Amino acid sequence: EGATHHSSFISAINAHIHLHKGTVRAKEVKIDTLEGGIVHGKNIDIHLASGGEIYGDIVRIHELKNHVKIYAGSQIIIDHIVGEDNLLCIDGDKVSVLQTRKNYLTEELEEARKNAKNTNDTKKEQLQQRIKTLKADILKEKFNPFLAKIEIMHPVGGINLIQFNIPTQNKENSVPKEIKYRTIAGKIYQPFELIEDSDTITLLPVDVSIEK
Repeated sequence: EGATHHSSFISAINAHIHLHKGTVRAKEVKIDTLEGGIVHGKNIDIHLASGGEIYGDIVRIHELKNHVKIYAGSQIIIDHIVGEDNLLCIDGDKVSVLQTRKNYLTEELEEARKNAKNTNDTKKEQLQQRIKTLKADILKEKFNPFLAKIEIMHPVGGINLIQFNIPTQNKENSVPKEIKYRTIAGKIYQPFELIEDSDTITLLPVDVSIEK
């Protein structure tokens, strides 16, 4: 617990910060007030945010003011947006915690496959089971924007950008598709989420569509 200044860096499993202006990287992050700091985590809970950048799998903010960039893999939940010029973006590639976990599992899978080719039958059976488990774990870690949501619980206070970045089939040679919407001050929104058909991807509940 405590406060951080602009040049400070915290790395931990669990972090609880009263006033955050620096950089924190942890699995579970709880911040009372974010003022221009950078946050990396899996589960992030912030009471008041004003300026800064947030990268997490699940991000919850109770009061969002101005100029905050939020990138999440699964869910963004905002109780009150009282300001504007904020970015609420679903983008698994931006969340380093998710990418690190996926890269680790991929390396483990390659090592298990290599060992399975050069071992006896008893050990090979154990490695085949390990390979099966690792494949399932990697699939769980794979970013799927169609399972993600952005929820704003009360009327929006100003103009803010809602964005979903959708990975393309051939990621090495192309950039993700983007679908965007700017909120209207004073409006109440149902959760933002994606649906798709054979030709288009649509952002609900605002019915903004792009071609696949």
